[in-house]
Amino acid sequence: MTKDQSLILYPELYSKLIIKQNKKLVFCCQTNQDYTIELWSNLTLQKNWFAFPFTKLNDYQLEISTDNLEPGHYEFTLRFKRENEPWSWYGHHNENGQVHIVPSFSVTTPIMPQFDLIAEELVVPVNLWHFKATSTSPNRSFSLGKIKEDAYVACIKKGSCWLTPIGGLTEFKHDANQQWHFLLYKEQGHLHLWLPIGHKTDTWLSPGHDNTIDFYYNQSKDSEAHLLVASTASEDFCLLVETALNYYTHVIKKENTDLKYENQTMVQNLGYCTWNAFGKAIDKEKLFESLDSLQSNNIPVKYIIIDDGWQEIKNERISSMDACKKKFPGGLKETAFQIKSKYPSIESVGVWHTLWGYWNGIDETFGKDYKYYSVIDNKNNEIGLIGDPKKFYYDFYSFLSDAGIDFVKVDNQGSFQDLMIKDKLSVWDSYRHAMIENAEIFLQGNVIHSMALTSHILLNPILSQKHKSIFRNSDDFFPNEEKSHAWHIYANAINALWKNPALVGDWDMFQSYHPFAEFHATSRAISGGPVYITDVPNEHNTQLLHKLIGQTRKYGYTILISQQSPYPTFDTVFGNPMEHENILGLCNLHREKQNGLEYGVCGFWNSGPHDRLGVVACNNWKEFSKTQVIAYVVSGSQRGKLHFLNWDEQGLPNKNKSGIKSCVMSVRVKGLESCLVSISAIRSLGDVSVACLGLIDKFNGIASILQTSLGQHYEAHLTHRSSRCAFWINTKPAKILLDDQILKPSIVWNWDSNTGLLQLDMMAYPKNSS
Repeated sequence: MTKDQSLILYPELYSKLIIKQNKKLVFCCQTNQDYTIELWSNLTLQKNWFAFPFTKLNDYQLEISTDNLEPGHYEFTLRFKRENEPWSWYGHHNENGQVHIVPSFSVTTPIMPQFDLIAEELVVPVNLWHFKATSTSPNRSFSLGKIKEDAYVACIKKGSCWLTPIGGLTEFKHDANQQWHFLLYKEQGHLHLWLPIGHKTDTWLSPGHDNTIDFYYNQSKDSEAHLLVASTASEDFCLLVETALNYYTHVIKKENTDLKYENQTMVQNLGYCTWNAFGKAIDKEKLFESLDSLQSNNIPVKYIIIDDGWQEIKNERISSMDACKKKFPGGLKETAFQIKSKYPSIESVGVWHTLWGYWNGIDETFGKDYKYYSVIDNKNNEIGLIGDPKKFYYDFYSFLSDAGIDFVKVDNQGSFQDLMIKDKLSVWDSYRHAMIENAEIFLQGNVIHSMALTSHILLNPILSQKHKSIFRNSDDFFPNEEKSHAWHIYANAINALWKNPALVGDWDMFQSYHPFAEFHATSRAISGGPVYITDVPNEHNTQLLHKLIGQTRKYGYTILISQQSPYPTFDTVFGNPMEHENILGLCNLHREKQNGLEYGVCGFWNSGPHDRLGVVACNNWKEFSKTQVIAYVVSGSQRGKLHFLNWDEQGLPNKNKSGIKSCVMSVRVKGLESCLVSISAIRSLGDVSVACLGLIDKFNGIASILQTSLGQHYEAHLTHRSSRCAFWINTKPAKILLDDQILKPSIVWNWDSNTGLLQLDMMAYPKNSS
C-alpha cells in the first residue's frame, strides 16, 4: 500500500464514526494530482465491498446515504489512480476507517440510587434530571456505575486555579486523583452531560475502575451536593451545556439573569502586557522602551497591563500599595501620568496583583491595619491574610484610582482552595466581594479575572454589574513550549462551553513576532475576547497585527471582534484531536444589527505536523440551515478560495459548472498552521444575487458588516475600512459608490467574471468623518 502525501481524506482512516441510522455520511478529499478517487467500503445492503466514486468539484466530495442500511459495523478505505494506471491504496494494510450505524432510541431516565430525584424537565430536544445527594452520611464517595461511552471530554481541575480538558475514545483512563467538574460524552448516537454542583462544599467526579464514574463530596452543615444530568438525541452539545447551566442558575441558585451586559471598551482595542516580554524584571525603563517601540512601529495599542514585578515585595508578600521605588522611581502615579502624557494613544493603564495581594499574601507590618493573620497552605507555605479585606480593597483601589490606574488584572484567585482552614470558601468569597465592590467604586468595575477558572467561581460568579467581565479562559501562553500552542487553542475551545452572558473569555496575550504568531492571532480574532500582545521591544509583526484591526470613522483603529465566544466543532469535542494530532475547529457568528442576516467565520488549527482537512458543513451552523451561502478562505495556504455551499433545499442555480449541489467545503491546513473561512449569506432579487464578504484582508473581516440591503441598488454599511473590501455578485455592477463618490473601475475596484469576486479599495479616498 502507498500513500500520496498530497492526498488527504476526511474523515481519516483512523476514524471511528458512530452515526444514527438514516444520516448521511460525507467524505472529502484534496490532492494536487488529477486522480480518479473511489471510497472502497462495505456500506451496502449486503455488506458487500463496493467502489463509491468521488465527484470532483473544487475538491473531491462524496455523500453516502444510510437510509436502507442495517445497524451494525462497517468499514472504509480509499483508492486512487491516474488514467490508464493501476489503483493505489491510501494508508496501510488493515488501516480501515470504522463506521458503526446505531438505531434511534428514546432517552431513558438515569438510575441514581444514591441521590434523590428533585426534578425532571424536557427542554426540547434536551432531557434534564436534577439529583441531590442524600444527607445520611458525611464525607462521601460512591460509584455512579459504568458508562459505555463512544467518546468523551471532561474539564478537570489543574492545580488550584485552572480547569483543563481531557478527552478520549472508548474508555476512561482510571485516575482517582483527577477531579472532573464537567463530563460530556457520546453514547450510541446520544449525547450526555454530567455536571456536579456543590453548595458550601467541594463536589467532583473521578474516573473509577472498569469505566465507572465516582462521585465525591464533603458533607457538612448547610452544604448540598447536586448532580445535573442532561441528555439529547441531537448533536447539539452546546444546547446541552446551556440547558444545564440555565437550570442551575434559575432553579438551584434562583438567580435573575435579565441584566443586559455590554462589553468593556478596552475589549474593542488592541492592548499590550509586559509579562512574556520581561516577566518579573519589568521596570520603568523597560516599560517605556516597549512603548517607544510600539509607537515608532505604528502599532495602535490603547491600553497596557503592567504585570507581575511592579510591586513593593517582602518575602513574596505585598508590603506597599505603591510601586517598587527602585524599579519605578517617583512611584506609580508619576509613571501613569508620564505614560498618558508621552503616549496620548494609551487610554488606559492597568496593574496586576493577586487576590490576596502577592503570591504569599500580604506582609504582616503592612497588613496590621487590616486585621492581619497567617495560615498554612497545602504546600506548607505561610500565607498572610487579612480579616478586613473590604477596608484593604477600599484603600488599595482608592490609591490606584488616584494614581491614574484604570483597571486591574487580579491573578491567583483559585488558591484559596489550597488553604488548610475549615472556612476557606467564606474567606475566599469575602475577598472576592471586597475586590469587586471597590472595583465598581474606583475602577468602573474594570477587572481582568485570571487564575480564576474553577468550578466554584464559574458557578458562583461575583462580577461587575456595570458591564461584562473579562475572564481568562485557559492557562497561560507559553512562548517557549512548542507543544503548548495547539493545546492552548484546544483548552480554550473546550472551556468556552462554560458560557455566561456576563463574561468575556480572555484567551491570553501572545507575541506577534513568533513562529506561532498567526496560529494564536487567528484564534484571538474569533475568540470574542480582548486581543493584547506581549512583544519584546522592536520585535513586531506589524503586518500580522493589522489583520486584527481596522480603521474606523471616529475611533481610530479598533479590533474586528466577534460579539460572543465561539463554539467548537463536533469533531473537536468528541474526536480526541490532540491525541491524533488532528484539526481543531471553532465557529463564530456575526449578525447584522437590524435585519439579523447571518455571517459566520470558521477556524481550523492543525495540532500536528501533517497536512489535514478542515471541513465547513451546515451541521456546524444551525443558524444557516436552508440558506444559500458563499465561503471565502481568509487565511492559510488556500487563501482566496471561493466555494458555494447549498444549504437550501431549492439551491442556487448555476453555482458551479457541473450543476451539482455542494453542501460541504474542505480546506487544506498545513501542519501546525491555521486557516480561517468566512461564510456569507447570499441575497437575491430577480436575476441579481449578491453577498458581502466584508474586509478580506482582515482575519475577522465579516465583523465589519453593519447592514446590507438589496432593492433597486445594493447597499452595504461597514464599521471599518481597508484596501480590500469584497463582495460576491453574479453580474458586473454598472457603478459603485463609496461615501457617495463614484469609484473608478479597474483602478479602485475590480470584478472577476470567472468567480464573481468584486474587490474595492476603500483607502483610495479620504474617510468621510460624518
